[in-house]
Amino acid sequence: MSQNPKTFEEALTAFETLEGELGLADWAINGVYVWKPLRFSMFSTYRQHLGLTQAAHPEMQRLRKSKARMIWDFPKPFLFQNPFFIASRSTQRIIIPHARKRDYDGRRVDPISYPAWRSPHDQTATVLDKTNALNPTLLPDSSSFEALVRLAWIRRQAVRVRLDPKDRRIIRELSQRLFDDTNASTLESQVRKAVKSFIGLRSVFTALLKRTRPSHLYLVVSYGLEPLIASARDLGIKTVEFQHGSIGRGHLAYDFKDWPNVPYFPDRMLAFGTDWFRSCHFPKSCTIDPIGYAPLEDALVEASGRIDRQSKQILVLSQGPIADQVLAHASRFAAHRPDWQVVIRPHPSESAEHLRQQMTTIAVTDNWRVEKEPSLQEHTAASAVVFGVDSTALIEALLAGCRVAILDADNSAGYFDSLAMDGHARKVKDGEELADVVDDLPVGSARGYFAESVDDIVAHVEG
Repeated sequence: MSQNPKTFEEALTAFETLEGELGLADWAINGVYVWKPLRFSMFSTYRQHLGLTQAAHPEMQRLRKSKARMIWDFPKPFLFQNPFFIASRSTQRIIIPHARKRDYDGRRVDPISYPAWRSPHDQTATVLDKTNALNPTLLPDSSSFEALVRLAWIRRQAVRVRLDPKDRRIIRELSQRLFDDTNASTLESQVRKAVKSFIGLRSVFTALLKRTRPSHLYLVVSYGLEPLIASARDLGIKTVEFQHGSIGRGHLAYDFKDWPNVPYFPDRMLAFGTDWFRSCHFPKSCTIDPIGYAPLEDALVEASGRIDRQSKQILVLSQGPIADQVLAHASRFAAHRPDWQVVIRPHPSESAEHLRQQMTTIAVTDNWRVEKEPSLQEHTAASAVVFGVDSTALIEALLAGCRVAILDADNSAGYFDSLAMDGHARKVKDGEELADVVDDLPVGSARGYFAESVDDIVAHVEG
């Protein structure tokens, strides 16, 4: 787009304007509303093209399997982890957890989705576990979501995508206006792949759901699972998403400005609380159901009961897309305030060692360090102040009793601007300003972001 946006807000406006001009919300190929599955990743790629962001999960990219390894591992899920062999016909609910796991309630689980399949609901639940490079091991007694993906890959080889002149015009305009690319062959390949993948996955998911006939499908991170949601809707199965992180203006998996209808979106959102949705154009067809986040609250109480808060320790939350900026500002704060201890906490998808190497190229001081352990709750219990950008952990830290400073960066989404406007946090432009105001940051509250916890979520949803 000719204006060449310089900030996140400008990029978002340009992107949404283009969506409206090209009618992308209603764009269908082979019966698939193709823009919904593409939209979130396309906006990220657009911002990378503008130089406004970097890769979101650098460590996961580094640990990706080689093509040879992927071919070698291809048959394993079919033989040992195939849900068609494992799933019971008495299944009342299917759960697809977050790939990130931790110890909770004496087990290794995804705490967000665990309430849908812990006792006494475990006997009527089927867990289709998702793994990734950082979390490669399946949960015990679960089957593999990846097995379905590989079956769908086989199925999609027979799919033929038919593009008409209108489709080709849209692809050309998208390619030129988003990426200054007049060739459009790369984007056309992405579109074809997305349509083929959707049709293949929908076919496989429909077969599994017809076999098991659950009444509910529970998801963590619904974007990327559009074919499964479509299959469930075809069969009258209710889809329910557990909130897993930030939801706000510009998170285009949840923010649909000027979309009259949003295809392939869950029926119900089990939300941490209501304040996450204040600036988001959330689909009106989806019911927001605040259920709290009991595992987080339990962990905060436990950590605060045994860890003393250090009055001059600041926890800095790194994030892949903006890690360079965060480190630079943390370095300047550390230099200006040698009386404070600075703890850099990597995002779960970042490498602590890589951040340490970056730190040595910026500055060497005695009062800052990288720590990936202990848990976030233990880190917030020990820290007086937390500094970050758009991380959900900022709100968790506020709930833990920390004072919060937010980096006011032009290339960030500004999910938590309302915290500063309401006096619960303070925005700062750089490390020097943070050093000046750190002793006088406001004491805020995150209660609007976390509702009272629901004891039995399955009974709450299905009862």
